[in-house]
Amino acid sequence: MTPEVLESTVAPPAAPGAVPRTVTLVGTGLALVAGTVGFEGFGSLAPVLVALASVVLGFSHPRRAWRWAVLVVACFAVAQLLLRVVHADHEERVPQPVDGNLAGLAALVGAYLGAGLERIVVRLEHEGLNGNTTES
Repeated sequence: MTPEVLESTVAPPAAPGAVPRTVTLVGTGLALVAGTVGFEGFGSLAPVLVALASVVLGFSHPRRAWRWAVLVVACFAVAQLLLRVVHADHEERVPQPVDGNLAGLAALVGAYLGAGLERIVVRLEHEGLNGNTTES
């Protein structure tokens, strides 16, 4: 194969600052699962899954981490709304407003926690590459 053919078969590099689609799909998938888990009565697990989804998204793209919290809360709300429509005849399964508030707080904290972790990892990698370690 010629070099031109090889170059055309290789995927182009991602744009700087672009978030991989798989990371976004994982984050939104976790948020949707959190919405369904919260609806089914496992209320304490829902904020944990929401925070985990936000940490993943905040770590993958730390700039303006609040956007990832908004995305996660929107996915959580969509899952809750869809399940409310599906289970309209079961009144005992209606989620409480506290679930949404707790999900919003967990998403915001998780997104900024992920962004902070990313900064720590980048700083540690930079120090390791430059040999600026403080070992005795």
